[in-house]
Amino acid sequence: MAASSMAFTYDILSLSIAETPLLTLIPASEKTNDIHCKLETVPLSQLAGQKYEALSYAWGDPTKSHEIFVNGKVLKITTNLHVALQYLRQPDVARVLWIDAICIDQENISEKNHQVK
Repeated sequence: MAASSMAFTYDILSLSIAETPLLTLIPASEKTNDIHCKLETVPLSQLAGQKYEALSYAWGDPTKSHEIFVNGKVLKITTNLHVALQYLRQPDVARVLWIDAICIDQENISEKNHQVK
């Protein structure tokens, strides 16, 4: 999968609609392969029956980062989260996750407040 060197940017979430982004962790045969993910916004009404795992990962030294590819673009994450994603990733099955450090635009205060509710 070819990835762009462009930085990942978040789509603006509608604060009037009940929705949340979910991250699909793309399989890889080796733990050391680049991490590729797909971030898609899903209406909360469609989450019934949707299998996903939640991971709260707002810790780690923000000055020590690694790059992952989200929707083909580069997103920097903490070393601790990078290691967690390496170990959560399966070799042959995509894994759907909600990770606060990725699924919430940490730069957007109104979105953070909305998502925490």
